Amino acid sequence: MKGTRAIAITLASLALLTGCSGSDVAGSAATDAPAIEQQSSAAEKEVLEALRSEVRDATDDKMFSERDRDASFAADEVVDIVLDGAGATCSDEAVDTSGSVITIREAGTYRVSGMLQDGSIVVDVPEDAKVHLVLDGARVTSSSSAALLVLEADKVYVTLEQGSESMLVSEGAFQAVDDVNVDGAVFSRRDLTFNGSGALTVSSPAGHGIVCNRDLAFCGGSFAVTASRHGVKARKSVRVGEGTELAVSSGKDGIHVKDEDDPETGFAYLSGGSVVLSAGDDGISTESNLLVTGGALAVDAERDALHTNASIAVTGGELELSSEGLAFHADIALLLEGGDIDTDGCAGETDAPLVARG
Repeated sequence: MKGTRAIAITLASLALLTGCSGSDVAGSAATDAPAIEQQSSAAEKEVLEALRSEVRDATDDKMFSERDRDASFAADEVVDIVLDGAGATCSDEAVDTSGSVITIREAGTYRVSGMLQDGSIVVDVPEDAKVHLVLDGARVTSSSSAALLVLEADKVYVTLEQGSESMLVSEGAFQAVDDVNVDGAVFSRRDLTFNGSGALTVSSPAGHGIVCNRDLAFCGGSFAVTASRHGVKARKSVRVGEGTELAVSSGKDGIHVKDEDDPETGFAYLSGGSVVLSAGDDGISTESNLLVTGGALAVDAERDALHTNASIAVTGGELELSSEGLAFHADIALLLEGGDIDTDGCAGETDAPLVARG
């Protein structure tokens, strides 16, 4: 996926910022005072300009590929997988339907419909293969694993068929699969993109909702995610674009993006659609930058509404933030240069050491 490192603040910039002191724009905790950027140090101005540059570069064309946004498929090339309660039927040898675990083993487009009780849809294809999975009224529940599990692929595209309502539910505790620590109702080890115009309900009363170990993109569809832990979790990035309606109710973070192995990744990008988060921890929590350039974002969080170990930039969109903590927690900088922002429901605005307002 394009743009994985496009919005990472460099460690050099962080060193510049943390090395300066006494600036008039250095905010105290929960301050509402406007920043006076003209009085900032050269190091701080460099940090802000780097952040502005990254915002300019972070366009939809860079964040989403054409295929990410293309929900179409050729009807004569689709392999149909029909779930029938305890298993499934499929005429293609690329699909293993020998039990309640339905495994796709080759690249292609697969349409899934029907109901599967206590089973899983598994994608396990060569590492250079792409899979297009069309959910057309598919309802899958699992008592011990992910309802949708991607073990290996180059990338998986999940299309929610127009007018359809699908459901992916993990009802109980999770068991490891081939040394993979599965912990979400949807779990992908590889890049994962959702698109289309149908609806998907994801439920995980014992874990996370949607988990992706790489880049996770939402390019369309209506989602209702309920989870006892994080609602949406990714290592590299979470990207939300036009046509998406994402509603999350979670015991921990609504959206959580962090890669322990690479602190320069782990960012969130919201440019369109609608995101509604009810979170028992932070609304959105990221390791790297958090960018909001458009769309509608509503957050009700028990801690911070938006929380990052790097910087937050808001240049567009409508934000309605409510939290028992701060509206914006940023370890490096907070840039507010657009959008309609309501933080009246938060205990404080920000503790960012560097704040700039347009």
